[in-house]
Amino acid sequence: MTSPYLSPGKYYSFALIQPREIRWELLRETGVIEAYGVIVSDILTLLFSYLSLRNYLARKYKSKRARLHPQLKYAVVITLLLWLTYMCLLLFSSSQVAAFPTFSLVTALQFCKMILIFCSAFLWLIQDKKVLTVFYQSLLALVVGVISIASLQIFGSANESVVQNSVAATLEESKLVHRPNSIFLFSNELAFLLQLFIFLLLLLKPYIQVAQSLKNIFKLSIFFAIFIILFTQSRTVWLSGGITLIFSTFLFAEQLRNFAQSIWSYRYFCIATIVFVLVFIIFPRIYYTQFSLQDGSATIRGKMIEEGLAALQEAPFTGFGANSNVITMLRYFPKGYIQDFPFPVHVGYLQIALEAGVFGSVCFFVPWLLPLRLMFNLKKWKNYLSKQHVLWISSIVLSILIYYIFQPHAGRVEFFYLGLVMATCLTVTQYSIEKQKPNEKT
Repeated sequence: MTSPYLSPGKYYSFALIQPREIRWELLRETGVIEAYGVIVSDILTLLFSYLSLRNYLARKYKSKRARLHPQLKYAVVITLLLWLTYMCLLLFSSSQVAAFPTFSLVTALQFCKMILIFCSAFLWLIQDKKVLTVFYQSLLALVVGVISIASLQIFGSANESVVQNSVAATLEESKLVHRPNSIFLFSNELAFLLQLFIFLLLLLKPYIQVAQSLKNIFKLSIFFAIFIILFTQSRTVWLSGGITLIFSTFLFAEQLRNFAQSIWSYRYFCIATIVFVLVFIIFPRIYYTQFSLQDGSATIRGKMIEEGLAALQEAPFTGFGANSNVITMLRYFPKGYIQDFPFPVHVGYLQIALEAGVFGSVCFFVPWLLPLRLMFNLKKWKNYLSKQHVLWISSIVLSILIYYIFQPHAGRVEFFYLGLVMATCLTVTQYSIEKQKPNEKT
């Protein structure tokens, strides 16, 4: 829960870009200031990793749990090897190639929390379903907190979006209703992580037993999470959510018809809600997208991709180190997009390639295909539980792969959760295997 908070911490600040090198109004006096240091999340991650490993070793020979399926072991080992390769490349480029080695190296070490949390969370969750229940309750509490803060921001009571308010609004952005970011850095990140949290809760739900009160909180959280995601106006997350909705209509057509019949008595409320969302959120977002095509975000993204690919040719095998996109673009294209928009390349795949090389980017994203491969290799997807597993695993992987086509990563926050998501997907797959009847296994 502390991962999104970059404070309190012990930081060292420095000027990444001097004021004279950029034309952006808000930064003409200060330039771009960066900082590196230790935060609370770093300490707690190390402590959690130690406790998980100690607890696993203490229970290893006492537990009567079934052994891991061989293909699941294969997925865990391959994921670990690929992510370790990515981290080694990132640490090398951060220490040997980066313009600010100390800054990049410290940031790269913080990115390593993805591997630590993947290993420790997997060892923790695989122990017992009771642990899975505790995790479900903790994740639900996090979702409720995120939704509550985002709701207050929407209605103007807790608008503490320091990052977003510091960014000069484009014509497209200035015409939209306020976009909440809750405890995260920006609205797109809120929508992305909140969507992943909801998918994880839905994935975990069949394997745990909780009180009716928590079930009611879960249902309300789903409803309000959808509302918050709509208010973030993140077209990227809307896209992945829409694909999930279409996919679910094929897998659960009968269940969706029954659900529609069960809420028929609330049809006027539902119609009013849909009309409100369409008129005040979706239609304006679609309409004002035209400004992004007229020297707006689309034009800037085009320059980012063009200049990023050109810079990548200078160091395709190593990249330029963690969090080095801004200074790299300034070095190779001082008159490029970075003068007007001093932020990383808004394509996660290219951004990671610029940090750790092309092979490093491949090693980062390939493991996300393993849960899909494992899912289809191990089971015959005929019963209701199996279809649920297919839907939510596929939705999680799809959300991640789509998001980084259009958005950058904020590694110190997001990578922690990505490690947790991967650990949960593989753990639930093991529990799903155990829940099958012998004649259902392949």
